[in-house]
Amino acid sequence: MSAAKKMQLSAVGTGRIMSPIKTTVYGPPGCGKTTFASGSPGAIYIPTEEGTNALDVARFPQPETFADVLDAISELASGEHKYRTLVIDTLDALEPLIWAQVCANDPKKAKCIEDVGGGWGKGYVAALDQWRILLSRLEGLRKAKSMNVVLIAHSQVKKFANPEGSDFDRYDLKLAGKGASGLITEWSDVLLFATYEVEVATDLKDRTRGISTGNRIARTVHSGAFEAKNRYSLPDPMPLKWDEYRAAVKAYYAQGSSANTTQSEPQAKEVA
Repeated sequence: MSAAKKMQLSAVGTGRIMSPIKTTVYGPPGCGKTTFASGSPGAIYIPTEEGTNALDVARFPQPETFADVLDAISELASGEHKYRTLVIDTLDALEPLIWAQVCANDPKKAKCIEDVGGGWGKGYVAALDQWRILLSRLEGLRKAKSMNVVLIAHSQVKKFANPEGSDFDRYDLKLAGKGASGLITEWSDVLLFATYEVEVATDLKDRTRGISTGNRIARTVHSGAFEAKNRYSLPDPMPLKWDEYRAAVKAYYAQGSSANTTQSEPQAKEVA
């Protein structure tokens, strides 16, 4: 007797599926990215740099290799614990560990990413495979423990090759590897550009200048000046505060009737 088919019309469902959120937040140094993530429920950090040192948060030892990072994720996926959000801080400090792994995997033990496989960009292609392994492990963690994932990165200004007109500069993730930024962006449910709120003021001579209000904000919608996205109709801009973020996501799910909103398996402990 053949196994029962999974893809049957009787198995078709409707409505929104409530699941742990995949968030990437990036921006200039010191704008509050790490503090934002620390407000997430039951946060535990994999600190690839020392950005968490001034915060009272749970953290693994700083990884020395990419294997250390994967081991930490596996520990969370297989062990019993109280944590509900994994934060990797930062991706740009993780990238050299990935490159070192790629060089170690190279048959000729290349000394730098540019020399892997004989050059011609093969090292960056191999690095993307390691990034995919990371994302696969994070997906496994989400399914096993229903944990949110927050990835933190710094920003950099990159030239955008505009297929519809002139090229221009914009903010993007500070990742040097070709394709890595796009891979992370596609994987994320929410990509937040963290920055400072700026107001434009005009003096008596009609000269304009930007004045920072001191408020930290998150941009949630794509712009020519930066990359951003979200799946939850988040306001743009919004305060860079986890409570505000959580409330906005919950409001999105509340728009549908409870009859049409389901939870992924295993059941999500709580949205965001």
